[in-house]
Amino acid sequence: MRASAQVIDEAGLDRTQVAGALSAEARMLGEVADLRAIMPACLSALETAGL
Repeated sequence: MRASAQVIDEAGLDRTQVAGALSAEARMLGEVADLRAIMPACLSALETAGL
């Protein structure tokens, strides 16, 4: 929520625009065949944490 509020403030977007941008990004990430290629450090940290 904080990140979304910060984007609203800094980019001058409204909630609908931010929600649309976040949804588009989530769809794009869901379409990527190998998520490890995009964010290996994050996935490694999640695995290490047992999540």
